Amino acid sequence: SSSMQARALLGFRAVARAQLEWLDLSTNKICGIKEADAREEQYTVDGITSLAVAISASLTLHTVALDGNFLYANGAKVVANEIASSVRLMHLSMRDNHIGSPTKSRLRKAAAKCGRPLTLQL
Repeated sequence: SSSMQARALLGFRAVARAQLEWLDLSTNKICGIKEADAREEQYTVDGITSLAVAISASLTLHTVALDGNFLYANGAKVVANEIASSVRLMHLSMRDNHIGSPTKSRLRKAAAKCGRPLTLQL
């Protein structure tokens, strides 16, 4: 929805401007749902997409916790696409997101491309 996209853009701008060093967004409905049995049409990657881009663009953010957000594979893939280009990220926690082994492997490969140690908690 357009309101979700607007909130995602505001979130991106806030993270980029705030010069945060760490961010804990655990259990925050980043993909629009907060329960495993939520309706599929409620799921969206808008929030996690903006957040992932903000994480990769931040010059100060080194620790991010996204635990328990029901990212599933689609949301986790968005994160994987962005973390390899992150300038500063050193610790990323994504436990309890129902992402499965293939997507965890994809995240590990993306982390390895960073060119510096990136600790993942999956």
